[in-house]
Amino acid sequence: MRKITVDDIMALRPCSEYTRARVEWLLGGKKALSLMKILVLSIPYRDIIWAVLAFLTPEQLVLFARWCALRVASFWDCPSDVLHWLETGEGGIYWIEDLCYNEHKQAYLRWVDADADTVNEARAAEAASGVTLRATQVVRNAVPVNLLVAKRQTYFMAHDIANFIFISEKCEHRKQIEKLKELVSR
Repeated sequence: MRKITVDDIMALRPCSEYTRARVEWLLGGKKALSLMKILVLSIPYRDIIWAVLAFLTPEQLVLFARWCALRVASFWDCPSDVLHWLETGEGGIYWIEDLCYNEHKQAYLRWVDADADTVNEARAAEAASGVTLRATQVVRNAVPVNLLVAKRQTYFMAHDIANFIFISEKCEHRKQIEKLKELVSR
């Protein structure tokens, strides 16, 4: 299992509150930590997710992205072909991405046109369809040349789920961290 060093973290250019000295302190004087150890650090959950996603393999990243999108599939009229793809990974990615794009566009228009009684539900559907569209983009970009793009898309997807759909960032991020623990331990 790969160990993550202070240099590895600093190469990612974390936000300004994560100075080299703070990252060294978080590692507790060790030269490196496993991803599993990073998943239990005492820092904000979103920062743990940000760091761990940067070091996942393409296969782990794809599984996490599909899992995230599957968690919100019930918030919108997710087509059965897309649902099947989320559950199994089977299907042509470009066709699925095109289908998700068109569905997301329709969900956005329903949100824009929603009245006061349905605006929250329409916003959740728009966000959920957007998360699913992003999952297709993660899968398409999870190749060496585009891996950084895929990792950023996955982070923002996890963030959107926590903030715009479930509205309970801490609770949702905890579930995401548990899924990451499962993926990392394989």
